Order: sequence, then structure tokens, then C-alpha cells
Amino acid sequence: MIYKKVKYNSRNHTSCLTRRLQIPIWKLFVYFVLTTVIIFVLQMQRPQFSFEWTLTTVTTSVATTTVKPTTTVVPTTEEEVIRYVNISSYNNTRTLTHEYDIDFVRFVSGVNNGKRFDLKPINVNPYVYITNPTTKCSNPPLKNNANISILILIKSEPDNFHLRQTIRWTWESFTAYHDYVRIVFLLGISPDPEDKNTDVLVEHARYNDIVQQNFIDKYRNLTLKTVMGYKWTEQYCSEATHVLMQDDDYHFNVKNLAAYIKRYKSPDSIFAGVLRLKSPTVRRPTSKYYVSNQEYAHDIYPPFLVGNSYILSMRYAKQIAMIIPYVKSIPMADTYIGMLAMKLNISLKNEKDFTIKNCNDFQKVISCRGYTSTKEILKDWKNFVNRAILKVNI
Repeated sequence: MIYKKVKYNSRNHTSCLTRRLQIPIWKLFVYFVLTTVIIFVLQMQRPQFSFEWTLTTVTTSVATTTVKPTTTVVPTTEEEVIRYVNISSYNNTRTLTHEYDIDFVRFVSGVNNGKRFDLKPINVNPYVYITNPTTKCSNPPLKNNANISILILIKSEPDNFHLRQTIRWTWESFTAYHDYVRIVFLLGISPDPEDKNTDVLVEHARYNDIVQQNFIDKYRNLTLKTVMGYKWTEQYCSEATHVLMQDDDYHFNVKNLAAYIKRYKSPDSIFAGVLRLKSPTVRRPTSKYYVSNQEYAHDIYPPFLVGNSYILSMRYAKQIAMIIPYVKSIPMADTYIGMLAMKLNISLKNEKDFTIKNCNDFQKVISCRGYTSTKEILKDWKNFVNRAILKVNI
């Protein structure tokens, strides 16, 4: 068989194609241009990656519920609810959609100005206090030193008596700070035999510093414990100017903490600690940090502060406590507080004096980690006292 070489001619090929289709080449070109223009126009009509809010007024009656569009920004009656529907994509950790996706900045402002909103809480707290030091900040009264007073909330567990007792023992040496600093421990109940819970009752009767509700104290309930701390703060210690939230295996330097607040340009706008950005949501069911799609639909968390230790102004603590009932909770407490801060447009700051490293030099930090036993804490405490930091007034 003999093969004959044929020179390829694109013009001939195109002509052949158009003859078969019986469509002139210029018409194909026109169709191509028109198709391109149509696709471009359709793309321009799609929602852009930005904040686009639709305002509606929800009017409730006995028989029916109607939704009417309106241009009103501030509600005027108890039946009106400012409801903002976010139609943008979650492309930069700035949007979260829950059952109530409302403008919480305006919501807080409205509540503070005496307005009422008929919103049914999403998070209903069925738990009750077992121990509650209601007079911790009022008897004796919490005083201000240079307009600073601090509430320290320490997340603990029923079994961690040794860590609580070490903190109490070391705190006794901070006599110069007792008038304007208060410490309480946040606990759930032990799932083990009742004698451990009885021990907590005896401990509280002795020290009057344990805030405990009847939820099971476990890692997946850490959000319940954190929420309990914020709600207790709002109700029983709102006279403090700042709140330090931390774990019981961390140690804190009150002198450095007060100095940090003093040098802050806007002391009533502090929300600082170890900042995490664009942390991925863990979907592995066997992981300690697992969160399902039903609990949280996005693959990235909004910015949040590591919950081991952070400080915030009382103004922010009250705002967070106010909107907690209306923002769906998730098991990860740190990220949940980050979600609330984002919805309130609160800026989080990374502060190097809060560290998740061991206390190599306690003199220079506000808070540090690494304690698992009383022996470790007492060792660092001895070094701290030997440097005579306590002799310096803030």
C-alpha cells in the first residue's frame, strides 16, 4: 500500500467544514461574539463577594406571619425585627449564616436604648447553678485602681482541686491587688461518683469562689462553661472594667496585666490574646476537635483568640453575653466566641505577652501555660517571688 503525502491546509479544512454545515464563516464568528457577550453579562448579574444585605420587617399576628419589604432601619414597635439576610459568599471568614442572621451591632444598640425585639432564643440554657458566689464582686465592693478593676474567670474541672488550690495559695500573696481583682472558678459536674461533686460543695463553702452549673464537665461542653462565665459576669460582676478568661493550668501576672490595660489607648476596647486566623474546621469524627456540617457548615473558622488565656473589656463581655441566645453555638468554645466577636464587629488583637508556651520568664508575660501539677506551679512561683516583683506597685 502506498501512502500519499497530503499537505494540510487550514483554509481548505475550514471551507470543507462550513460547506458541510452550510453556515458561512462570518456567521460563526458573529455567533461566537454574541455567545461571549451573553456569558459576560450573565456573570456580571451574579452576586459579588461582598456584603449585600436585604432588610425586611417581620410582622407577627395571631393568624398569619407576613414578610413585607421596607426601608426602615431602626425598629419602631415591639413586633418589628431587623432581619438581615446575607446573600454573599463565605470567602473571607466574614459571613456566618444561622437561624437569625441579623445586624447584632444595631441589635445591641437598640437593646441598650430600651428597645425590645421579639426574637425567640436559639440557645436555651436549661442548666441551673449548684454553687454561685453571687456577692463575690459586691461584698466587699470591687474597687477601681486608676479606673481598672479585673474579674478573672478560670475554667476548671471538678478533679482539678490541686490547681485551684495552688492559684488560691499564690493569690494570697497579691494583697495589694485584692481590692480591685476578683477570681472565680467555672465548673460543670463530674460524671463520676457523687462524692467528687460533694467535694466541690465543701470547697465552695470554704472559699466561696466556684461558679458551677449542672451540665456534665467534659471537653465537648466547654462552650457551655464559657457561656456560663459570660452570663455570670453580666449578672453578678458587671462593675469590673475588664475580664481575664483562662484555663486552670495557666498562671497569670496581675501586675503585667494591669500595666497592659493602663498603656492601652482605648482601655474599653480591648480584646486580646493569642490570635488564630483561617483555622480549618476539623471534620474527622475521631478527633477531639470534630465539628459536623450540621453544627458548622463552613470549612474555615472566623478569627478567634485561643481560649487558654485572653482579656477583654467589660463592654465587649456584656455585648457577647447579650447576643449568645441568638447565635447557634458549636462545641468549640474558642471559635464560638470568635464568631460572636465577628458578628459584633469587634477587632481581635494578637498580644505577645499572652503565650501558650511554658513560663520560662514569668516576669515578662501576662499569662503562660504548662502547669500540670502543683509542684510545677510552686517552682515558678518561687522564682517569681525571688525577683521581688510583688514589691512594685502598679
